[in-house]
Amino acid sequence: IILSGFVGPTPIHKLSNLSIKTTVIYGMYGSASISQPLHKVFLQLHQPPLRNILYSNLPVHSKWYIWKYKGEITYALVGSADFSTNGLTIPYRETLAETSSDTFPELDNYIKRILNNSVSCNSVNPNFVNNIKCEMVLYDPRTGEVPLKSGLNWGNSEN
Repeated sequence: IILSGFVGPTPIHKLSNLSIKTTVIYGMYGSASISQPLHKVFLQLHQPPLRNILYSNLPVHSKWYIWKYKGEITYALVGSADFSTNGLTIPYRETLAETSSDTFPELDNYIKRILNNSVSCNSVNPNFVNNIKCEMVLYDPRTGEVPLKSGLNWGNSEN
């Protein structure tokens, strides 16, 4: 189980080279939503039962990497590294540390709460997926006019 505040498609794609049942939870979906292009990629990468991609309805910025065997946690890493190319590959930028086995029961309770408040990426209503918009004013808001030599006409300046 991988719980990450933000998730990138490349590490999930690389999971397809492994025959390990994996659940990836995009933690910040509950507050940041997700862009339509990224959502579409996740839909293609979502391959149950081997690879499940979930969106947490609770805004979670935690980064937990958990290995389970027969339903029990056997190993876990926690830290600051998102499950993304930058989070996992830029040296010294992020950290991950092993947890001790005495923390496994609490960790298991926490992850179960997140799982119970998550939805499969393929069950999300596309109308609730974030459309990214960029709005830019091309005129001077004080005068309502396009400047002659700046802004939209920046290349028309003759000095």
